[in-house]
Amino acid sequence: MMAQLKSHRSLAVAAGVALMVLGTLAYALFVPTGTAQVSSIGDPVAAAYVREDATISVGTSNVSSAIFDSQAGQYEITIDGEDYFYLDYVTLVTLSADDPLIVSTSSVNGHLVVVVLDPSGNPVQADFQFVTYKP
Repeated sequence: MMAQLKSHRSLAVAAGVALMVLGTLAYALFVPTGTAQVSSIGDPVAAAYVREDATISVGTSNVSSAIFDSQAGQYEITIDGEDYFYLDYVTLVTLSADDPLIVSTSSVNGHLVVVVLDPSGNPVQADFQFVTYKP
């Protein structure tokens, strides 16, 4: 059997009993081995670790720049060779912060936009990593 841990904040899937619990309210759903519903969306188009000051720490060579627009309160990331429009891509963002923060993505002028908010809805700067797929 494969254990699938579901939470209101996170989802973790593991074989056997090696599970990481994230979130507050969690429950386990056991599904028989071989029935996992996974679809392939291909290889990543781009990935990077972006520091709070918009420095690209590490990433694929086509992530050419990141800026933090303080007036808009958002990061704008250029992915060479891609005219990024948020509905055409699947982008996963993971924050590297100890404080509870909210993250969302969108696009502007062909660039990936990452917005990080504090619990009150104010834009903040924080380290994050992302991976983008184009199905």
